Amino acid sequence: MFTITIISVLVISLFVWITNHFSPFRICPICAGVSGTWIWILTGHFLGYEVDLIIPALLMGGSVVGISSKLDKIWKIIFILLGFILAYNLLLENWMVLAIFLVVFVLILLVFLASNKEANSNKGVTKELEQKMKNCC
Repeated sequence: MFTITIISVLVISLFVWITNHFSPFRICPICAGVSGTWIWILTGHFLGYEVDLIIPALLMGGSVVGISSKLDKIWKIIFILLGFILAYNLLLENWMVLAIFLVVFVLILLVFLASNKEANSNKGVTKELEQKMKNCC
């Protein structure tokens, strides 16, 4: 199973890398390879196939940490903790806890997006003021 997992990550990553050359938007190839692999492995598990859950657990942890690397420090801590809770409960098929933390995750994500939008708009104002000061004298 581990060999199939490695091959899957490589094949999906290669496919996304090639697709990125023709697509107007970019997707991280390794992120797609890892997440795509754990998604199909878990789907197989939920359909009744025998799966060593250590493999998707490792991949899910990689996805959580990979995504969190794009965030600020405080958001990174929150995202990693919630991501691990979500992954753990998904693997245990603990649907009620998963649903509750998924709602919490979405609410925190909305707060993050709102604060990030405000921060980006402030950066624009700052750049505009810097440009005016350069052109001033």
